[in-house]
Amino acid sequence: MSRITWPLAKALPASVNLARTLPWPLGDVLLWANWNLYWLNEYLQESLGQSKVKLSYMSQAERGMFMRSIIDHAPFSLALEVGCSEGWQLLKLAKLLPETKFIGVDRDLKSLGVLENKIDLDKIENVLVHPSDVDQLSEFKSKSVDIVFSSACLLYVDSLAIKDVLANMCRIARKAVILLEQHKAGADTTSEHTYIKCGLGRGYWLHDYEKIASKVEHVTDIRLKPVRHPVWVHEQWEQFASIIEIYPAG
Repeated sequence: MSRITWPLAKALPASVNLARTLPWPLGDVLLWANWNLYWLNEYLQESLGQSKVKLSYMSQAERGMFMRSIIDHAPFSLALEVGCSEGWQLLKLAKLLPETKFIGVDRDLKSLGVLENKIDLDKIENVLVHPSDVDQLSEFKSKSVDIVFSSACLLYVDSLAIKDVLANMCRIARKAVILLEQHKAGADTTSEHTYIKCGLGRGYWLHDYEKIASKVEHVTDIRLKPVRHPVWVHEQWEQFASIIEIYPAG
């Protein structure tokens, strides 16, 4: 399936490079505008494309590989998505696995409101939403869900907190923790190059998930799968997009 081309997509690298050379606040404003326009386009691409085709659509791209990794663990009875936003993949999975109960948590109440409206509109009965954040997972009991999954959420967790967040996710999961994130082997948490600026004081962190997860207690296995054909060209997804599967002890 062909993708609708964002008119500024080809100019994106040059635009980002230009923004990084401009004085504050002009450079930050341009970076932030780039970020918002690009991800708005990606959201529209996925909404248009994925709503019309099967899961095989772009199966080797970010979303396809991520959802396939989750589905490969079926059957399971309960799954938790951390940072579910408006529920793009949560609702897809709920329809593909109608016998599974899903819980979506996010700190953005506006996004959760949109998700709840979608649930009501589509009459989906196997999804619950709950306002929470990545640093509030202690409210979930140990081994209380089968699969914990998260997409492009932990990149906003800083290098000081990421181990505790992963440890909590592993504590909650009975089967596996599955992530779609930017994994950079050997990422140095003390280096300024692990923090990527997106403009207006916002940004994200690159993490070495294998190294961090190996320090979490009771983790028995860690599997990394680079995304074969990434379609997200912004930030550094083309270079670092990965599926990370972490298996806690039963």
